[in-house]
Amino acid sequence: MSMDELLSLLREGRQAEAVDGLAAGRGGWRWHQLEAFGHALDRLPAGLEPAQAGFVASACVTVLSSGTAFPLVGGLAGLLASHRIASRPVDTGYDQWRFGLLRPGVGARPPGTLPHVRVHLCLLDAGVVHPRMALGEALDDTLRRLDTSWQDIASLVDGFLAAGGEHLVLNTIPVPREHLDVVLDFRGKARLARAWCEFNARLLSLAEGDPRIVVLDTASALQDALPDGRFWDARLAARARVQWTPAALAALADAYARTIRALLGQARKCLVTDLDGTLWEGVLGDDGIDGLGIEDGEAGNAHLRLQQAVAALGRQGVILAVNSKNDHERVVQGLQSRAMPLRAGEIACLVANWRPKDENMSHIASQLDIGLDSMVFLDDSRFEREIVRRRHPAVEVVEPGDDPALFVGRLLRAGLFDRPAVTAEDRGRNRSYAAATGQAARGPAGGGDLPAYLSTLALRARVLAVDARHAERVAQLTQRTNQFNLGGLRLGAAELLARAGRADTRDLAFSLRSVHEDQGIVGAALGGPADGQWTITNLVLSCRAFSRHLEHFMLARLADAARAAGCGTLVGLYAPSARNQRFERFYLDAGFDEDAPAGPVRRFRLDLSRPVPAPAWIQDDTPDEHHHLPA
Repeated sequence: MSMDELLSLLREGRQAEAVDGLAAGRGGWRWHQLEAFGHALDRLPAGLEPAQAGFVASACVTVLSSGTAFPLVGGLAGLLASHRIASRPVDTGYDQWRFGLLRPGVGARPPGTLPHVRVHLCLLDAGVVHPRMALGEALDDTLRRLDTSWQDIASLVDGFLAAGGEHLVLNTIPVPREHLDVVLDFRGKARLARAWCEFNARLLSLAEGDPRIVVLDTASALQDALPDGRFWDARLAARARVQWTPAALAALADAYARTIRALLGQARKCLVTDLDGTLWEGVLGDDGIDGLGIEDGEAGNAHLRLQQAVAALGRQGVILAVNSKNDHERVVQGLQSRAMPLRAGEIACLVANWRPKDENMSHIASQLDIGLDSMVFLDDSRFEREIVRRRHPAVEVVEPGDDPALFVGRLLRAGLFDRPAVTAEDRGRNRSYAAATGQAARGPAGGGDLPAYLSTLALRARVLAVDARHAERVAQLTQRTNQFNLGGLRLGAAELLARAGRADTRDLAFSLRSVHEDQGIVGAALGGPADGQWTITNLVLSCRAFSRHLEHFMLARLADAARAAGCGTLVGLYAPSARNQRFERFYLDAGFDEDAPAGPVRRFRLDLSRPVPAPAWIQDDTPDEHHHLPA
């Protein structure tokens, strides 16, 4: 579908079809096409519900700049829309960034259950240091300007945080070449370049101090994005005060979109990769284990780097799976016998057979208990990529190119797995899945008696108050969990910590361990007591903990906490979504009664005079000194 056709759909009021078409062509649109779509979206009625227009999330984006940033706005809106994120970026105008940081304009979240984030994008350029790009001043004066500019920025960022700003994205500032060229002696050039690098290093350090701050490394964002090598155009700067070329703005918009997707919890969870021609050079069935190229020659080195990158993703919580047309036993032997960066024990689900790869994708999703829209597929075969793309449009299919040396860049550049933080649970995720799928492959003990098998796992759960130690992980659960996410309430770590001091809030986290593994925090219950009833505004459970009945343990402990708080009723909220329909009867099956419908969010009520039993095979391992926390 062409861009003209998509724009016609928007004019006809068929927004959902237009967004579907834009998302289907993601990666193939040019910057001016994204600008056209973004500006067309801005002309639509403001009251349109994003979910009805095909969006899965929304973002309130404010663009602050030390120059003119208007050319960024339309393209960024179009780019976010291609990821199904609704936004109407607001440009505060030329050189208004200082005022915008001091008055972030924090407001209430919009109604509805779609994930939502508020972001201020502060696009800085060398004009922050050199007003009007002054050239030729004494070098010592420039160094003093750099120090003064840093202190100014740091103070403004403190003001932004103090005013309650939700998320702020800054960028490092490349030094314009003219500023180096106008300094004639080599020592002076080196001194200026070093001072400018130190200035950028101080900017980057802001991101280490508060999770609400993100600082983009502009040099990295612009790499490979500037065909003529220029990020600054003297003509645009002089005539329109636009400090960035269109190609640079497109690259920065892509970095902004990556950041916003990560803040919304839209990171993909699972990488499914091919083997032959992808993770190694050669064909296992033809070349044998010893004939596989991993390090020998140019291609072997390229595949080695890809394995290193895949293993690094796995260590940071990306679920790793293999989908290969091969003999399973030979694949396992190959992974174990050759010195490869990626080991068999790091792969959560290994499927090697001769069935169609699209069928295997469904099988992997079922084995891991995740949705297809959580998966990324990497394969050097265009044939296999197209089969998966056509049969499973929700799967993100990477186009790696024909040169193995480019595979790593093509896999990583889109930021599909970016997230605000990496937790201890993330680092152990693949070992957890590998242990779970390994047990499943051997079959449950007791001839199919699931409770008997679960009893052999020595499951132990803990109830934890959501405090500074656990807020980041619980925020991650609310933002990234889609299937068992009953209330749809998605909060950031700062919001969870702010709730901790309220009288009507007792947000709880639940951890789980077994004889095989410690899964860490895998569940959370948000809510608390008020007016004689305890309301569960959201109940979330990681898909890694499915089939253990931890959700029933959670209900039992919530009932205990409610009784201890003097409540006679437990109320559960369920906000229907496209992904949580599997659990729409959860409260009914647990013995709750449904209230009369009064809106899209359904309410279920349980009289606490009735017992709420916990599964017999889960032991409450909460230390005695913490048992008072829920109440």
